[in-house]
Amino acid sequence: MQSQTRQDPLPQVASAVEKLARQQQFEAARQLIRSAAGEEVTAVPVLHRAFQLAMQVGYPSDALGYIDRALNEVPDQPVFVLDKLNALLASRQRAKALELLKYADKKIKVGPGFTHELAKIYQQLDMPQQALTLLNRLAKEHPEHVDIRFAQAMNQFFTNKMSAAEKNLDWVIEATQGKAARAYHMRSQIRKQTEKKNHIAELEARLKQADKYDAPIWFALAKEYEDLGQYEASFKVLEKANKAQRALVIYDERSELDAIDTLIKTAGEFDLTPVKQTKKPQVTPIFVVGMPRTGTTLVERMLAAHDHVASIGEFQDFPWLVNTAINGIVQESDNTLSRDQALQQVDFQQIGERYMQQAAELAKGKLFVVDKLPFNYLYVGFIRKALPHAKIVDLTRDPLDACYAIYKTMFYQVYNFSYDQKELARYFNKYREVMAMWRELCGDAMLTLAYEDVVTDTEQQARKLLAHCGLKWQDEVLAFHEQASASTTASAAQVRQPVHASSVGKAQHYAEFLRPMQSILKAN
Repeated sequence: MQSQTRQDPLPQVASAVEKLARQQQFEAARQLIRSAAGEEVTAVPVLHRAFQLAMQVGYPSDALGYIDRALNEVPDQPVFVLDKLNALLASRQRAKALELLKYADKKIKVGPGFTHELAKIYQQLDMPQQALTLLNRLAKEHPEHVDIRFAQAMNQFFTNKMSAAEKNLDWVIEATQGKAARAYHMRSQIRKQTEKKNHIAELEARLKQADKYDAPIWFALAKEYEDLGQYEASFKVLEKANKAQRALVIYDERSELDAIDTLIKTAGEFDLTPVKQTKKPQVTPIFVVGMPRTGTTLVERMLAAHDHVASIGEFQDFPWLVNTAINGIVQESDNTLSRDQALQQVDFQQIGERYMQQAAELAKGKLFVVDKLPFNYLYVGFIRKALPHAKIVDLTRDPLDACYAIYKTMFYQVYNFSYDQKELARYFNKYREVMAMWRELCGDAMLTLAYEDVVTDTEQQARKLLAHCGLKWQDEVLAFHEQASASTTASAAQVRQPVHASSVGKAQHYAEFLRPMQSILKAN
């Protein structure tokens, strides 16, 4: 009876925990959860609720403790296994997540839904080939399952199985009677459309069935018109696409730009002297930074074609480590410190060591890793401080070409500034301001490459790139498009092609339509 009384409080304090979270009192919320789910508690519902609350207030390590205790009571419970996998991802414990994934696929047989969730976690680990292995099996067993067939197509797209992906997408569109908007969009990206083989009539007919979630279809039609050189028609459709998507996303421009201004001010006053490394680095990271659609994926693929380099994709760990450290310091101060004040106390040597440990897990025995998270452009000075031996490569592109390339791309859950010409241009100007600051700070420690030079003078730029990174020349870097490795970016189809300069100056086809964007870019 005493044990039951001890187990009851957690459901009662859930609302209090959520209130503390809204007030940013995360440490207090954490202690409240701990008090309600003490070590003597064995009730599985209580432990699971403690897990959920700990994840909600940002303590995945605590959450792992609760879910492990629940799994001790009900081993291999599928929902709890998935919960543990998500907590491992949230705490960046990739090796343990991968080990559990393999175990779960082999030992837990509860139907297609569970296996599909495992495939999604492989995707989150940037392992589309492993995801596709599971999805191929599921699609064979459940050929009429729309979600599985769409996921299979997406991972076929990422792993350069374009013909199979297109067939799957055709099936998904037909099976859903045209309701799968994203399937139309992905199908348009698979190849360059031609006069003889395109989907324009089908897309136009589908768009007569107006729906507020049809932005992906508008983007698809704009792309296919552009492929056929119908530039005016393409842009008219593109405007509709962006207007539809802007209505659905949340973007507070003032807050976003103010945050970047704060970064610029903080960096100008911060001691960015590189730390002394006490441990010999296991690998050398190469950070490729820049706005999306400026050639970052192209440079990443060139580097990854080298024998000594592994790509770790859009690796989010450096920003996560910095922000986790800042949040921890703020919480330990009971919110008496601002984030800027907390930044002064961050142990950048520890961040560098933790980053190296996490990157080395994905290095596959290679001496160098490429991290091409575009948003790392905000952290360049802090990267140099925490990782003095890291190589930094900055990609630039003609501002109008870059912004047009972003504007015509539909992103999912990122870059919400990209769906309005003026908002995009103002953000791009702020990005240029940040990068000017870092270039002044870093000097020769950061190599700046222009997209236009990379695609028109490829070998010379590749030699410059490899020299900057401390790599010996290999001819293979020029055959990057022949790599079998996956690409999970918006450029997944383009990087399968040899270098070409067809996108240089493309925005000039739309100059009269891009005047709102261009006037702001020129004002910078």
